[in-house]
Amino acid sequence: MDLTNQKTRAALGLTLRELSIVWPRARKLTRTQLLGLAVSQQRAIAAIRFPSDAARAIGFDGFNLVVFRDCVQAPDFVRILGPTKKALQKWP
Repeated sequence: MDLTNQKTRAALGLTLRELSIVWPRARKLTRTQLLGLAVSQQRAIAAIRFPSDAARAIGFDGFNLVVFRDCVQAPDFVRILGPTKKALQKWP
């Protein structure tokens, strides 16, 4: 689920501003927390991509990726590459 994509956010009724809400300061569960909870409790979506506040704070666009490892099923796969491009981890 790519939350950096405007069409995806629109389909979910989310704004970029809602993606930047600081959770510890929220008085109740935020919409993004509820979305994360829902995605974590299913098997069809293996990852969520969302804008990086840290990258934006230092002046460039970046993103974070959360992978739900148990949801990654063939033919999909994940490989974590090191500096030499050798796989440090891979699944499945």
